[in-house]
Amino acid sequence: MAIAPGDKAPLFTLMDHNRKNVSLEKFLGRKNVILVFFVFAFTDG
Repeated sequence: MAIAPGDKAPLFTLMDHNRKNVSLEKFLGRKNVILVFFVFAFTDG
């Protein structure tokens, strides 16, 4: 799925650094959310 700048993100749930589920839906209408992806983070690549 491609997302362009300015598009609304689809709802999703990910684990945080404490291994607890965090859902984007929890922040709807309350906060701005920025997603950052670290390519090859925590890998040998």
